[in-house]
Amino acid sequence: MSEPMFLSRDKHPISRKDIDKGVLHILYTLKDSRFRATLVGGCIRDMLCGLKPKDFDIATDAPPEKIRRLFRRCYIIGRRFRLAHVYTSKNDFVEVATYRGPVDQDAKENQMHPQANNTYGSISEDALRRDFTINALYYDINGFSIIDYVGGLDDIKNKIVRMIGDPYQRILEDPVRIIRAVKYAAKLDFNIEPVLLTQCQNLIPELIKTNTVRRLEELYKILNSGYSAPVFKLLHKIDAINAIAPQCDKNIDLLITRLRLLDESIANGNKFSRGVLIGLLYYQRILGALHTKQAQLGKRIDATSFYYDEFTPIAISISLPKVDREIMRSVLMQQDIFKNPYERSFNKKRFVQSRNFKDAFDLFKILNNADENSEIFEFWYDLIDKIPPLPDKPKTKKKANRYKRKRRKPPVK
Repeated sequence: MSEPMFLSRDKHPISRKDIDKGVLHILYTLKDSRFRATLVGGCIRDMLCGLKPKDFDIATDAPPEKIRRLFRRCYIIGRRFRLAHVYTSKNDFVEVATYRGPVDQDAKENQMHPQANNTYGSISEDALRRDFTINALYYDINGFSIIDYVGGLDDIKNKIVRMIGDPYQRILEDPVRIIRAVKYAAKLDFNIEPVLLTQCQNLIPELIKTNTVRRLEELYKILNSGYSAPVFKLLHKIDAINAIAPQCDKNIDLLITRLRLLDESIANGNKFSRGVLIGLLYYQRILGALHTKQAQLGKRIDATSFYYDEFTPIAISISLPKVDREIMRSVLMQQDIFKNPYERSFNKKRFVQSRNFKDAFDLFKILNNADENSEIFEFWYDLIDKIPPLPDKPKTKKKANRYKRKRRKPPVK
């Protein structure tokens, strides 16, 4: 490995003002206990690119047991690689990991062995264990410098997403890295390094073999990210959409337009249920097929039965939970009423106060640009003013059982 590059405080834009107070407390506690403490990963990358980090990760040479002794609310998690969750408030925690060393080859042959990734090492060895160069930058609290062992600073300057090590081998280790490479390129408006891009395209079959729950979680993250449109555009370019959202809408231009509207809405602070997000991807696929079949038969058919027949195999293939399936079914089945409120007879009060009305209306607003359908939107906004939707029920805590069973006293001998 070549000598690391050190970027002193006067040569980079990262300030302690940009770092959460709870994170600084953890860094200084480790430093005062004579351990090395560094910020690492996406937070450094985002701050160097002028973005606000979503969260902060800390890496240190302190072993997990020592970390736990330093903080009152600290919990050790993980089996394959142990790390610490240090809580900075009631619900917020910071992930603190010990620098990782080279993988034990004997343990690596048995992937179920807990020591396969549970080896500790130096900061330079830890840098080589990370996936992309732009994620292997360290901010040292002792001196406030940025340390680069793998050329990540140059890649940020040149706007390149580059894999550390051989892209073929690293993707085979974890094919979900294909999705991560695409996400970083789309989010930061970077280019994927040519060799990495080729291997991403060649190894799509390996991505399809990965755990469906992991892929579904990545899909949810993309749709909630605020930059889903460029991600799907790049996924389409490398022919990877079917690996993450099989059999979704085929009209990619229309889908990306709708995802762009979703991104704008999320940027404005709106939040959407998972059923709405998945419904956006499969709207044309489900309702388009329904309308085609009704036109062929010349009569209306039961939409709910058609939905179950058409979408259930897809939902099972991507491990979509039943709760999300039902929300998606409900919001999709209501779209025809939103589109044609004058042609359909329905109980307006019951419809507006139905359980999934808000989710269905959220999807309708994304699917139909308000400028193009102003009259219909005026109808619905007027109706909502007259009949406001029912508020969400507050979550009540379950009362503790005050009558606990008493222990029987042992008989007197």
